[in-house]
Amino acid sequence: MFEQLVKVSEELGTEKPHRTYPFFLQKLVEEVGELSVELQIKDGITPTEKGGSDGVVGEACDVINCAIDVAWRALHEQNPDQSSEEIARLIMDICLIKREKWLSKVEGM
Repeated sequence: MFEQLVKVSEELGTEKPHRTYPFFLQKLVEEVGELSVELQIKDGITPTEKGGSDGVVGEACDVINCAIDVAWRALHEQNPDQSSEEIARLIMDICLIKREKWLSKVEGM
C-alpha cells in the first residue's frame, strides 16, 4: 500500500515547473497549518467553523503525502534509475529508523 503513495510522486514526476523544493515546502507548511487548525478545534481553542471537512486525520494524511513527495524527489535525484517500489522501501526503512529515534525521545520525556 505504501508503494501506491510513492507511485503518485513518480507519476507527477519532476518535469513540471512547479515540482520544486520551494513548492513542496509551501504545500507542506500549508498542510501543517491546516492540521494545526484541526488540532485547535479538537482542543476547543478554535471554533469548528474555522476548520475544513478533513479533520485531524485527513490533514495528517495531507502532511504525510507532502512529506512523501519531498522524500521521493530527493531519492529520485540521487538515483534516477530506482523504481518507485525501491524508493518506497528505502523511505520505509528510513522511517522505521527515525521511528526508533522518535520513540527514544518521547520515552525520555
